[in-house]
Amino acid sequence: MVSMASIQAEMNIDEVKTRTVEQLIAPLIHQVTSLMNPNGMHSLKRSGKNGAVLVAAIEQTVRNFVEIGRSAIAECPAAVGNALKQLNETLQDVEHA
Repeated sequence: MVSMASIQAEMNIDEVKTRTVEQLIAPLIHQVTSLMNPNGMHSLKRSGKNGAVLVAAIEQTVRNFVEIGRSAIAECPAAVGNALKQLNETLQDVEHA
């Protein structure tokens, strides 16, 4: 039987990667990279979206990400002790960025 202590010892919070997290942040990454792309201005004009609309969409995506993250942390049996503290601190950093 595997104890929670051994799970926590083996889990490196910096290396936690899941397809769900990737899928959640993919739209955010796409929006940010389209803002940084010099050819992206043409696509902005075609889409009819201005900077304020994109910023609002990014903020909503971040809020959704934080909400889902908090829910996932609450349901994760391995999120105890220092790992739980680090996860919550990371979500707070994202929320206040």
